[in-house]
Amino acid sequence: MQERRRPGESTAGKRRVNPMSTERDWSVAVAAAPDGVRIEIGLPDLDGRPVTAILALDREEARTLARALLAASGDAMERTFPRAPGSAEG
Repeated sequence: MQERRRPGESTAGKRRVNPMSTERDWSVAVAAAPDGVRIEIGLPDLDGRPVTAILALDREEARTLARALLAASGDAMERTFPRAPGSAEG
């Protein structure tokens, strides 16, 4: 089944519980807004019920969030893969 999105909306970070399953344990949808961006984070089961958090950010807040997420992903990548394959480091 294909997901429906609004014009200008993208989805990211849709992690699947099981790669062969269509169920996810969270979702993120991003859409342009007249004064910035709207981010919807959905959790299908939080204490037995679905919850959606909506962040309405102006352009500067959205850029700050994007930089923080990029830095966090880089840190996580370095912890997961501390050196390049085949590198001389010990």
